[in-house]
Amino acid sequence: MNVAFTFTTNTKDRSLALDRIAEIQSIYGSDIQIFVHSDGDIPAIAETGGVKFIPGRNVKGMVHGGRWTLRYMETFLLNSTSDFLVKIDPDSKVKRQITVFPEGPDILGNCFVSYPSRLPYVQGGCIGFPRKTVEKIVTSRRLLSKEFCGPGFCLCPGKRDDHNRGDRKLYAFQDAILYSLAMKLGLKIGPWSEISVFSHRLKDQYKPGDFAVIHPLSVEAKNA
Repeated sequence: MNVAFTFTTNTKDRSLALDRIAEIQSIYGSDIQIFVHSDGDIPAIAETGGVKFIPGRNVKGMVHGGRWTLRYMETFLLNSTSDFLVKIDPDSKVKRQITVFPEGPDILGNCFVSYPSRLPYVQGGCIGFPRKTVEKIVTSRRLLSKEFCGPGFCLCPGKRDDHNRGDRKLYAFQDAILYSLAMKLGLKIGPWSEISVFSHRLKDQYKPGDFAVIHPLSVEAKNA
């Protein structure tokens, strides 16, 4: 399978992004395509081998809805002929090449339900997309829908403070937006035995073993 990787980074996790680039290139070779988006201003990342650095403004805020996801999908379609896109987070460890790509699902990833919102979501530590799925999502333009730009699809990181709401950072919940969009477009989401994300939440769906990708880095020892 001809694969390309993508992830988004900021100043805080830029060092993790550099680690993932080195890691992926050591496994797949220096020419593997890796699309690195910056969410806001950060020092440029060197475009060595197949790395392409795409600087951009911060679009993770609630008011931007699904633009963060749309951005990396459009970049993939415009710059790659690969058959498959792997979206990871900078704190996801890539241990070896991915060898299993189930043909039934349109999206590959582990699904959970968030609390307290109880929104179902596809965990963004590692998600796989056949090219035809990316094309369908981008062509639909549904990620630009205003329905994804409000508190219904919102993450509020950090300590809750009802008396200081104006200073809380409100982020669009991309993983929940993706799940909702998949349902609207009739896309099938299927589990991916190659990945282990938040292993303690999988409820024995997968047994510990030699996963290709693990999220977050802190659970690597438990799944080695």
